[in-house]
Amino acid sequence: MHQNIAEFMFLRKTENDVRIGSVSHSLLMLIAGGAATLILAAGSARAAPRAQADLVEFEKMTWVEVKAALAAGKTTALIYTGGVEERGPQDANGGHNLMAHATVEAIARELGN
Repeated sequence: MHQNIAEFMFLRKTENDVRIGSVSHSLLMLIAGGAATLILAAGSARAAPRAQADLVEFEKMTWVEVKAALAAGKTTALIYTGGVEERGPQDANGGHNLMAHATVEAIARELGN
């Protein structure tokens, strides 16, 4: 029948094989282009400027945002700690970190400075 696998797979392409390959390549390029567009759109949405009132977490601020916060009169820094421990199959091990973060964020928003 065929002399070897390479001849069968690569050398004897029919017109239908070429057409299917072109459609597959076009579909792949369309999917890749769509994915790239979504990734770029998500990145630009994330980079959009935030309202100054929303910024209370130092680690999420840029140095420009920190400088602006200081210029606006912000003077308080809250340092918190949580903990990581085994909490059973129903809870995340870092639950105390999650609770501490939410608590200190609420305190910072209440203080306003």
